[in-house]
Amino acid sequence: MGNDIPAARRRWLIAAGAGLGAAAMSAAAAAQPREDWPPVTAFPSGTWNPGRWVWADLFTDDVAGAERFYGAVFGWSFEGTAALGGRYRLALSGDEYVGALVPRERDPGPQRGNRWMPLMSVEDPGRAGDEAKRGGGRIVVAPVDLPGRGTVAILADPEGTPFGVIRATGGDPDDYLAELNEWAWLELWAEDMDRAARFYAPLAGYETERDTDGAGRPLLQLASGGLGRASIRTTLFPNLPPAWIPFVRVADASAAAARVRAAGGRLVIEPRPDRLDGRVAICTDPGAAPFGVLALTKEPA
Repeated sequence: MGNDIPAARRRWLIAAGAGLGAAAMSAAAAAQPREDWPPVTAFPSGTWNPGRWVWADLFTDDVAGAERFYGAVFGWSFEGTAALGGRYRLALSGDEYVGALVPRERDPGPQRGNRWMPLMSVEDPGRAGDEAKRGGGRIVVAPVDLPGRGTVAILADPEGTPFGVIRATGGDPDDYLAELNEWAWLELWAEDMDRAARFYAPLAGYETERDTDGAGRPLLQLASGGLGRASIRTTLFPNLPPAWIPFVRVADASAAAARVRAAGGRLVIEPRPDRLDGRVAICTDPGAAPFGVLALTKEPA
């Protein structure tokens, strides 16, 4: 993966970084004690897996358009909830929750500021916030108890990348290999991957391990509970803001890329034989929110 993406196709990361903190704060401030929030899994486990990324919210200025897009690309369905005055929309793959859509105001100007924001399971969101501040990050939204969901906080790392932490009511989803059309992986594109790893490691007791991608470029893996949870790499596009990139498992990356195009999204990094044998692509939805698709080679033994 080189720096061969035209400038006109690089705007997605800049747009994705705009205005998200205000959207997150508005979402949390709108929560009322009488509102019930959906849990992070339809099948509560009663156990917690600190370090596992258990949820993702799409902050979007076009909820209806996002539903059309992700329904066409991944076959997701959507349900209303009582949260945020009925504006918090669940996304499901089959009968499993994969995340939700959160409405936000559209930024002025031609670019869009939509983004998927992941939530990490932690033992104590308040303590995680304190650790984030010690590591050079900040607390965007202080811990808040959301009935039915759990205790949630929104943080930002030293490079300004937002993410959430949660202690979920009823436990985290069980650890399992993602099914088709579910989130399968998460990758942070950072300006300084070593600094990023030092920041995230103490939040959930991560172990870090150096690795390389299919092109031999360095990666850092974050692991907890004996399982890989996410990876960190130096951003592939210098001078662009860092971002968390979530990946959806698909059967065929090229076919998924074609559906993205047909539904109005963009291909930022297309499937190619020299990139994990054509099994990965980086895309944006029509609102410029980045995400990836990943075809796994085989089921584990």
